[in-house]
Amino acid sequence: IAYLAVVPVILCPLHWTASGPSDEVFSRLNLAVNENRPVVLWIHVGVVWAVTVLTTRTLQAAMRDFVPVRYRWLQRMAFPQCTTVLVEGIPETMCSDLRLHSYFANLFGENAVVRSYVVRNTKLLQKKLERLRKAQRALEKARARSEAEGKSGPSAPLVQFRLESVKDIKEEVAAERIRLGRLSHALDPDVCTTTGFVTFKTRLDMRLAAREQLGTDSFALQLQAAPDVNDVLYDSLIQRPSYTQQRLGYLSVFCVFVAFLPAVVFVSTLLSLKSWQQ
Repeated sequence: IAYLAVVPVILCPLHWTASGPSDEVFSRLNLAVNENRPVVLWIHVGVVWAVTVLTTRTLQAAMRDFVPVRYRWLQRMAFPQCTTVLVEGIPETMCSDLRLHSYFANLFGENAVVRSYVVRNTKLLQKKLERLRKAQRALEKARARSEAEGKSGPSAPLVQFRLESVKDIKEEVAAERIRLGRLSHALDPDVCTTTGFVTFKTRLDMRLAAREQLGTDSFALQLQAAPDVNDVLYDSLIQRPSYTQQRLGYLSVFCVFVAFLPAVVFVSTLLSLKSWQQ
């Protein structure tokens, strides 16, 4: 940014003095060199090369400082993150652990792939597990209250009620796990998402896989290094691509171009036909 500041500080005043006083305002800021003052062109060339060389050297210096930091970060990455890739855009015919594992095993070898996992929509299971945790906390409070009242043991009415509640919720959790397993084997789109994780045996296999494009569709089977387990937002991973949102995105881009039309028309009115001809 500091190097680019020479454009308004040096070049714009230079162009202004090199142009004629009868020119348009915007034309006087452009590179319009007078034939009697060719030195302006050479000054412009020198400034451009200076900015280019200084910017390139700054980027190279920053890269020299960044590469050792990245190497240390990769070496300190814990297992299994260091050997796992995040797979996005999995085809619906491949949205199961077994099929995803078979696909990568055929590509990289059976010994290279340790485990494959397709993210599942477990919102209902999470709600039941939360109910189970609340029921267990309520059971602990009921036991403490019964002991304080001298009615220790599972025979206390409140404790008995809480025990039955915990038992019922555990049965619901077990039934929900079975349902999720059955629907995941059936590739149900309401359960199986288009996102998954593949864990390889070595870091080298993971790095090689993360660089590959595995199909003609650039949006299918997108591979990247897996984030830290604490940084994974599973609520975002279970969301399927929405065509409505894509259309809204295209419409927003179109609106941006339309919004610039008044500004373009206004600037065009400030320029005369003579300046356009020049």
